[in-house]
Amino acid sequence: MRSLDVAVAGRSASPMRTLGRCVIAAAAAAIVTGRPSPGAAQVPLDVMTFNIRTSNLDDGDNAWLHRKELVAETIRRFEPHVIGMQEAISEQIEYLASALPEYRQAGHPPEELWWDTQVLREGYARSLDYSLQVMTEFAERFLDERTLLLVIGDHQAAPWVTGASGPNVPVHVIAHDSALTEPFIDWGFRPGAFPDPEGSPPRMDEFRDWFMRAFSGDASKRGASGVPPR
Repeated sequence: MRSLDVAVAGRSASPMRTLGRCVIAAAAAAIVTGRPSPGAAQVPLDVMTFNIRTSNLDDGDNAWLHRKELVAETIRRFEPHVIGMQEAISEQIEYLASALPEYRQAGHPPEELWWDTQVLREGYARSLDYSLQVMTEFAERFLDERTLLLVIGDHQAAPWVTGASGPNVPVHVIAHDSALTEPFIDWGFRPGAFPDPEGSPPRMDEFRDWFMRAFSGDASKRGASGVPPR
């Protein structure tokens, strides 16, 4: 296996919407993982992840009351074997259970999960482990010598899960060619998987403009090693 060059920095997540949701993550309520033994029968498995948006917000014409039948119909149309839902609360799960009797619920109900900090932390750790596995396997399988993979934190973890209260999220850059990660190192990233806990990371909303200038090919807009002037 070819070596991968990894660099990381913590980035302030506020404001962060400039970048959109460029993230590799697993936040599903139900996750199916594992490798079958060589002699095991291979069974096709269709898995859906579906953010149905919580029903406890005032969404006007897009409120849960007006979209719940569409959600159920979407699931029927794709016929997944397993569904991992995000933002679902009890009344939504109850409706979908009655509308889709061929499915059964697995895992902790939301009212138990969100009020039991220990269970929540265990579930968060499992989803994080899954995310890292997916990220690593994707990089190993699909990155070529000219590809730079950016892995950007969607938003900071809930403080009652991690104990952290700051807005920082990690940003990883991965490449086979170390020349692709050098501009990030010059900008304050560090080699490896873990950011500097004592560092002062730049804001997330600075990242896009810096990235475009650093890799635009216009040398007049960049400083040494492709880093734009600050």
